[in-house]
Amino acid sequence: SWQLGVRRLQATDDVGLEALVTATFTTSSYTPSTDTNTTISTAVPALLINRARLFRLETQADARYLAGDHTLLVAKSSITPEPGQEITVDSRKWRIEQVTTEQDAWSLHIRTR
Repeated sequence: SWQLGVRRLQATDDVGLEALVTATFTTSSYTPSTDTNTTISTAVPALLINRARLFRLETQADARYLAGDHTLLVAKSSITPEPGQEITVDSRKWRIEQVTTEQDAWSLHIRTR
């Protein structure tokens, strides 16, 4: 399960409790008939990790990471993120660069805005 995976990752990588965060995902949609935008924010528990700790270069097409990039792990049951989506973690704005699967979680390559 997601919580078991978090505990296992903490134990093996010594991530620490400070890695447990709340991530707020923001999506918006435009309705042409009413000329309005609707914004929805969804807060979910997550695990924020320095990108170098979980980075795997599997193909040349994989996104490279820059200094300051992070990996955010979120349960697949909580949200379905998309590249380009804006999120807020610890009052900082981020953008999702890449979404990959990590067992029962989404592994998000995120970069500050």
